[in-house]
Amino acid sequence: MSTNKYFIAALISINCCIGVSAQTITQQLDSFFNSLNDYEQINGSILIAQDGNVITKRYFGFADLQNNIKNSDSTEFTLASVSKVFTSTAILQLKDKGKFKLDDVFIKYFPDFPYPNITIRNLLSHTSGLPDYEIYEKQRKEHPDTIFTIKDVIPSLKMWKQPLNFESVTRWQYSNTNFCLLALLVEKVSGMPFQKYVQQNIFAPSKMYNTFFQKDINNSRSKNMAINYEHPFLYSSAYKNVDSL
Repeated sequence: MSTNKYFIAALISINCCIGVSAQTITQQLDSFFNSLNDYEQINGSILIAQDGNVITKRYFGFADLQNNIKNSDSTEFTLASVSKVFTSTAILQLKDKGKFKLDDVFIKYFPDFPYPNITIRNLLSHTSGLPDYEIYEKQRKEHPDTIFTIKDVIPSLKMWKQPLNFESVTRWQYSNTNFCLLALLVEKVSGMPFQKYVQQNIFAPSKMYNTFFQKDINNSRSKNMAINYEHPFLYSSAYKNVDSL
């Protein structure tokens, strides 16, 4: 239930309303989001501000459908791949500190990395040609209860023993493997666990007091954390907890 496109549309609406009173903008935004809600096209929380002033702040849908718990200002949402923004920020912070150059080959810092021509910049821009989660397929079938971490990425690539999907830089292709490797690099050059680095150098300075890593999905679910739902099939009419799929 991604809502990113609705945020973009809302921001466009704001930019198109120069000269219109804040109250009118608020009414327009309320009408827009109410319409989405009427057609069950939004589930989550929104806050839109202009010039430092909150224009609208609304909550839609449920954090927990089974227990009828609605979303509120205390609901916590998993960020999924939006967290790649923090990985990118960490990489660029460390680059600015002279820890490495973006055009350094990754193998310079991890000698057992099996693709010698891939650079840090390739990983950061998704132009490496590396595969995605398919590198774990064989291991997942043999050990279905295994929880993979960034420590498993390089060993899994060495087991993969396949050529790149394309020659680095020649194409763009989204791959989570790229950012798992970047997280490893953050740990290597900073000398601290990735989570600790991000907490100290990004969350704390930005006063992101309610942002944290969920290290153990099974045991550390906050009581305020929204459950992730999706339609399991295109023709599904009901949402299903993704953890049960």
